[in-house]
Amino acid sequence: MWLKENHPQLLEQAHAWLFISSLINHRLTGEFTTDITMAGTSQMLDIHQRDFSPEILQATGLPRRLFPRLVEAGERIGTLQNDAANLLGLEAGIPVISAGHDTQFALFGAGAEQDEPYSRPVRGKS
Repeated sequence: MWLKENHPQLLEQAHAWLFISSLINHRLTGEFTTDITMAGTSQMLDIHQRDFSPEILQATGLPRRLFPRLVEAGERIGTLQNDAANLLGLEAGIPVISAGHDTQFALFGAGAEQDEPYSRPVRGKS
């Protein structure tokens, strides 16, 4: 809102509204995407429609065109482009997947399987 109120010309000139992970993925692949778990942290996602909420976007005055295509965490979003490959010392064309938000992916690190609720008791001394 601050940007819209204080520098509306920048918002009008903007090509995309990206999370850091989306910016990194764009630099790697040339694709504009945001994974659904990151989009959920924006508080602008309609979880039932699995898209940015038209009502919230209208209330904020942010156009939908700024927000990239939504993808699932772990979905292939493109391939590593030549510039990024050269910079990283990797082979161009390897698949790049969308990363998920750290909280969701921490569950996998803790041993949860896909589509499985997970809870582990916390033990310690107080």
